[in-house]
Parts: sequence; structure tokens; C-alpha cells
Amino acid sequence: MILYGVRRLALAVPLLLGMSVLIFALMRLVPGDPAVAVLGYKATPEGVAALREAFHLDEPVPRQYLRWLGAAARGDLGHDFRQSRCSAPVDQDVRAGGGQAMRDRAPEAATAPPGNATSPATAMKVM
Repeated sequence: MILYGVRRLALAVPLLLGMSVLIFALMRLVPGDPAVAVLGYKATPEGVAALREAFHLDEPVPRQYLRWLGAAARGDLGHDFRQSRCSAPVDQDVRAGGGQAMRDRAPEAATAPPGNATSPATAMKVM
């Protein structure tokens, strides 16, 4: 049983790494410059350049990915520029409400037998 758990954890590592590459690639495929999207279309070139430098958007994409992956591993989910709070950390929103729900349900969903209403396999069938 322990060997099975170790094997499953070992297989989870490449899966999580692949998913992180996919998520980062999808974020980078969004059309437009993120700095212009944050500052608006009336932004000055100096303001855009300063924001690109502040958020490391001027670095090569592989370095941006490694920086993003390291921050995500530490729990830093970045900043939410769409809310009224300018550049509010996303992890504050998660801790405020959604994080508690995830912490409450994660152990139950992870240990539920297949076919149970709370198991991930059943949840995917319902969707």
C-alpha cells in the first residue's frame, strides 16, 4: 500500500509540471501586451516600460516561467488587476473565502472511494 502511494506521488510530479507549462503557455497566448492591459490604452511608453520591468515582462519567456513556477510553489499567486483594489495579491482573496472551502473539501475528496459523490472521478462525470 505504501509503495502504491509512493508510485502515485512520483507520477504526480511530471503531471503537475506539465500542467504548469500548459497554464503558463495559455497565459502567454492571450493577445496584447499585459502592461498595456493593466495601464490602459492611454498609457505612456515610459509607464509601459516601467511596468514591464517591475513585473519582469522584459525577461526571456523561460526565465519568466521559472520565476512564475517558483512563486506559485511558494504560494504567491500573483496580483489581480481586474478588481477595484489595484494590484491586490490573489492569495488574500483565496484566504478570505475560497481557501477555507478548498481546505475543508480537499481531504474528503482525496480519500473518497470512486463512485462517491465527493470523489474527483464522480465530480468529473457530473460536470
